Amino acid sequence: MNASAYKLSWKEYPQPWSEAQDKLIHVSSTMSAGVTDKIRVSVDDLLPSTTYCLRLIMIDASGNELGGFSYRESDTSFKLI
Repeated sequence: MNASAYKLSWKEYPQPWSEAQDKLIHVSSTMSAGVTDKIRVSVDDLLPSTTYCLRLIMIDASGNELGGFSYRESDTSFKLI
């Protein structure tokens, strides 16, 4: 299954995900053809010395979110769901 985009979400720890900011990352035809498997994205306005939680969600051509990384505040690592 190919992604047509990814949604990157970030929030300051321990804010709820409802306060997260999002950035949509469109996948180019070159990337979807398997020429590269890396995506580089910049996020502005992050505060130094602040802990952030990140979530990356794959989006298909129909706009359906197909999973991503989830962070539970009691855990010390991310879990693929």
